[in-house]
Amino acid sequence: WRRVIGMDTPFFPVPAETSVSGVLLFDTNHNELILLQRRTGQLVWRQPLDDPLNGAPLRHEGRAYVATSTGQLYQIVLESGLATKRLSFSQPLVAPPVLVRNKKQLVVAGRASILYTLSVRPLSCTAVSFSGHSGGSVAAPLLTMGSLLLLTENDNVNTSRLRVFDTRTGKQKLKEI
Repeated sequence: WRRVIGMDTPFFPVPAETSVSGVLLFDTNHNELILLQRRTGQLVWRQPLDDPLNGAPLRHEGRAYVATSTGQLYQIVLESGLATKRLSFSQPLVAPPVLVRNKKQLVVAGRASILYTLSVRPLSCTAVSFSGHSGGSVAAPLLTMGSLLLLTENDNVNTSRLRVFDTRTGKQKLKEI
């Protein structure tokens, strides 16, 4: 099977296990997150979004978390495609969220200087941490390595800086190490 989903998609199709074996895609022609049956390509559900996504969805506990480049984070139930929560941030988000702290919290990066820490259940912003990254300098997704959060900042044409944050602190805010 094949399906036209437009140009410049924000992520390569990713598997999603629900009651059907599926694959998640983003249709840039219609700004829709869609789930298709993996074997047949048949549409399971579609969720229209206001803006394009800025990366692959984070799939966790039957939900997908997707961030838009305009500062929205959606929580979508994978079984039904229903957007159950939407958070709005004061600045655009530059990367998809990552799981931290025993998979109980998410971190997402703002366009400049800010990392937002979110609780998974219920989805809400619990802390705002100053990271100091320049606007437009984060081009790669955030990564985790054990209890560390890695942020790559392109600070010059020929150089970059790796910022490392400890997520084990008892406080909600992230501490750069």
